[in-house]
Amino acid sequence: MTLSFALFAVALSSVPAFADPPFENWCTTQEAWEAKQGGGDASPVGTCPPLGLCDDPATRDENIPNADTPVKMVRIIFNVLTEDDGSNPAASAATVLAQLEKMNADFEPYQIQFDATIRFVASSEFRNPAEDEIDAMKTAIATDVGTACNIFIANLQFPVCGFATFPWDPDALEAVGGVIVHELCFGPERTTMTHEMGHILGLWHTHHGVSEVEVCSACYERADGADGDTTGDLCSDTPATPKNFTCFPPTGTDPCSGLSWGPTMPENHMGFGPDSCRTEYSAQQAGRMHCWASTVLSGWIDSVGDETVTLEITPPSVPLDGSVATLVATVLDGDGTPLPDVFVTFDQIEPCPGAWTDAGGTPQLGPNDGPTDENGERTTFFLPASLGACEFAAVTEVGSATATLTGVEPDVDLELIVEPEATPCLNEVIIAASLAGSGEPLSFGRVHLTTTLGTFVEGDGAPGPSVCVDLSTGGIARVNVSVPAPGIATITAGFLADASAPCAATADCATFEVELCCDCIAMLTSDCRLTGVFGDELGSLDTGEQGVHVAALESGRGVVVWDAHTFEMIQTIPSGGAAWGSGLPADAPAFAYAYDAARIGLTSVTEIATIDLTTSGVTTFAFGSDWFPDSGGAAWRPDGERFAFARRRPGPVVTYRYDEFTAAATLASTLHDLAGFDNQTRDIAYADDGTRVAVAFVDFEPDPDAAFLVILDTDGVVIDEIALGTGVVPAGIDWSGDSQFVAVDDGTGGVQRFDRNGEFVDDYPLAVAGGGDLAYAPGGEWIASHLPGAGVAVHEVATGAEVARLEGLGGVATAMSSIAWRGDGKVLFATTPGSTEIHIFAPFDVEEPQIDVMDTGPLVVGPTYTLTGNVTDDTGLRPGGLEWSLDGAPPVATPLGPGGAFSITTPLTFGPHSLCLVARDIAGNTRERCVAIERTVSGKLVLQLGETRIMDGDAADFGPQPGDGAPALLTITARNVGGFPLDLACPTLAPPFGFVECPPATLAGDEQAEFTISADPTLACGNHQDVLQIMDDGPFQNPFAFLVRVQISCPGDADGDCAVGITDLLTVLASWGPCVDCAGDLNDDGDVGIVDLLLVLSGWGGC
Repeated sequence: MTLSFALFAVALSSVPAFADPPFENWCTTQEAWEAKQGGGDASPVGTCPPLGLCDDPATRDENIPNADTPVKMVRIIFNVLTEDDGSNPAASAATVLAQLEKMNADFEPYQIQFDATIRFVASSEFRNPAEDEIDAMKTAIATDVGTACNIFIANLQFPVCGFATFPWDPDALEAVGGVIVHELCFGPERTTMTHEMGHILGLWHTHHGVSEVEVCSACYERADGADGDTTGDLCSDTPATPKNFTCFPPTGTDPCSGLSWGPTMPENHMGFGPDSCRTEYSAQQAGRMHCWASTVLSGWIDSVGDETVTLEITPPSVPLDGSVATLVATVLDGDGTPLPDVFVTFDQIEPCPGAWTDAGGTPQLGPNDGPTDENGERTTFFLPASLGACEFAAVTEVGSATATLTGVEPDVDLELIVEPEATPCLNEVIIAASLAGSGEPLSFGRVHLTTTLGTFVEGDGAPGPSVCVDLSTGGIARVNVSVPAPGIATITAGFLADASAPCAATADCATFEVELCCDCIAMLTSDCRLTGVFGDELGSLDTGEQGVHVAALESGRGVVVWDAHTFEMIQTIPSGGAAWGSGLPADAPAFAYAYDAARIGLTSVTEIATIDLTTSGVTTFAFGSDWFPDSGGAAWRPDGERFAFARRRPGPVVTYRYDEFTAAATLASTLHDLAGFDNQTRDIAYADDGTRVAVAFVDFEPDPDAAFLVILDTDGVVIDEIALGTGVVPAGIDWSGDSQFVAVDDGTGGVQRFDRNGEFVDDYPLAVAGGGDLAYAPGGEWIASHLPGAGVAVHEVATGAEVARLEGLGGVATAMSSIAWRGDGKVLFATTPGSTEIHIFAPFDVEEPQIDVMDTGPLVVGPTYTLTGNVTDDTGLRPGGLEWSLDGAPPVATPLGPGGAFSITTPLTFGPHSLCLVARDIAGNTRERCVAIERTVSGKLVLQLGETRIMDGDAADFGPQPGDGAPALLTITARNVGGFPLDLACPTLAPPFGFVECPPATLAGDEQAEFTISADPTLACGNHQDVLQIMDDGPFQNPFAFLVRVQISCPGDADGDCAVGITDLLTVLASWGPCVDCAGDLNDDGDVGIVDLLLVLSGWGGC
């Protein structure tokens, strides 16, 4: 509803109040119409034949309104007569506004309202018009007669309250049409205007069929109601009645039917009763008014319900990959013209997973509700988070609209790895799903898997060759597959975004070729084996000093290196045609792994070879044809810079020491020359400290043969030469880890031990005669030795008791049989000549893994927390065998570094937390350890707006602003009340907000900085807001977020609805006079008066 004023000279006089109309025959609309028909004022000839389509009862009834009928807004013009100088108006502005409010209240139940313009017409000539001056006054004053109904308010000089022009009157849309009303009958206490507007919209008086037509004529309306739709006022739901000036049914009887008049309807607006009892129209009367308004009077009408609201979602289908949908609500009037400033509320008809965002996907506190722009549009954005359709609504005061957004499956990347489980022949399949392009892990949906080998033993569809498994947090799914034998499997994986959908293959699948294990590696208490790659014998092996890898020589073909914990093959070095050891007896090639695990040394018929394990490079040195094609052991000095080896019979046994090998290398020195013997060297071993070398050999000259052990220092000086016995052949020798003792398999069925100076310490018999290799455990408490034809026995050094045995190695143990301990002393590796496998043996009971962490204390002062430590175990962790979980979240696998080292970093929110770690070894044993931590603040940030403290999540309000073009300013104080410095970063604010002053500041304890925020002075009227996040930009990243809000008003807008109209004017008038802190005091001077009224009038309309 809008109002305009032609003059602003308004008299604020009070409105007179009358209990009854001041004139008995106060409406002369019927008389005016009859006069135009030639019947004269005294001839009640009436009319009965139809005067238009709306007189048809069926058409009338089709137009009867209901609650869903669009409101018809009738444009009217109040022409208020004044004297020439603008004085003495026929009605004040307040009276006009109150009359308009009364009219709208009376017509509201019938879906009709009035949109008024007020004109104060200065004309002393027509201020007090006589009856014969009415047409001249109308002709002179009327305006816009084709688009609005003119209403004239004056001091009529004849006894009538008013009269109107029927819509079927040819003058209805001419200057002489409209309504004339006496000023004494105008105002909110009167229903004259309601009555006259009924005539304007096509209504007869309710007594028309009795008092305004000939008695008992064809148009007479009888008391019995016969032909009520085609006689009288043409409405059968308004009973026949004679003219009645009271609020009570009339007395007497109908002369035509002989019946009493009955209850009639004195409360009808179209009767002649007092103002106090005229309160309603009938349904058929409302139908006639809507019909005439839609036809003859359509040029005066705006249909409020003709506005259209649409909601468009672009695109209508959005993949669940972080893409957002744009929702645009558009409001148009009946002519298709955009309607600005219509408030739009966005909502979901059923709550759907997802979030309201901005165009870039940043979450917002809620939908972007607010008024439409100049294009009639309001826009918001939504990020869907689930598959399927979600219905949204845009709701306005003029209507609503819905639209559907569908979440669809995104483009997904899948990765798959397989890890052996603790149970033999069981493999864990791990699938990682992430969004293509961004790499963001998926936390919804499931994966469909099929395998060409084995059976899935869990998941939806198990047991069977295909299953579906749900993705957990982090985009990981896990499932076990059991296989009858090792082999290569083809596993296909397809992503299903809807976790509730049937488990079925998808069209878009990823294919993986994987190796599925089925052996005893996972159960080390059994006889487990490693197999080479060259298809030859695995006769010589070594683990080196560190014991983290195991290397073996496949005679004549190459060297293979495995991880000693996971047993994964990590390196192969082919001989390249050199045929290392080729042509020699099976036990001939000497082989040694350097203590630092950096190189391997070995001998062949005519040369020495070294292998650099970092580069896989091979260096050889030829030593000449005078060497007999036989060798007797090899060893590296612990520093890795010397390689000692010996040749065998005939003649003297000579042990040499070499510098780093090159093709031109020369002998460095001779360690020892046992001349005069027909000897065969059996083994060589360096002490771990590098200060001693032990050599075991046999002298074949005497009969029987004599066995010896020689202990030398590194300069070749003999410390002692020890006779081991006659008729025997010694085998392996080894030093204890502390280099204090050397043990030798003496070939007699026992093991003898000597100290580093050659003094006898002890001996103990073997259950079966020896003759193979021998190895001290790294800790020195155990000795392992070959049992020919039986396996490997482990003895306790302190007691000589056998504590463990590996049966069934097969073959015959010789000097070139090999035994080596892993670096932790928990696992043995063994070979026998002729075997193509390495046997793995865990001689002791497997214990649970141990988790040691670096204690950082319980308090954490940062956004992330890092925990470091080590995992130790008996058997070695499988890859990814450490998992961690924060506060019960799904576990996350983390890799282990050398020695079981780990480092875990996780984001941390404020408050207490529990970080739990679970270590799992390949035998299935687990150990859990939990660490209690709590994130606290580094400092403490307090924000204040004046004296008011702003809490995290609060709103900071600029408060109402006048919208006068001046920028609105808001100053916020940031104070550090903690004990640590805070580095504050200037946050980013989106238009219409910005920073006038935002100095980055480092705040020490109890220091403060001020942030001054401005709101755009050109903002449209209404509420505006943005999220402001102030961040401690130091190492601890403490966030602090709150809303910044501003309300822009416009001059004259007393109720803050961004429009100046009737309500604002009434607010001013209602609070006229002295008034403190009231809405009507627009200029805040403590008094509501003419200045405030002028502000309303000058700002009238939308803003």
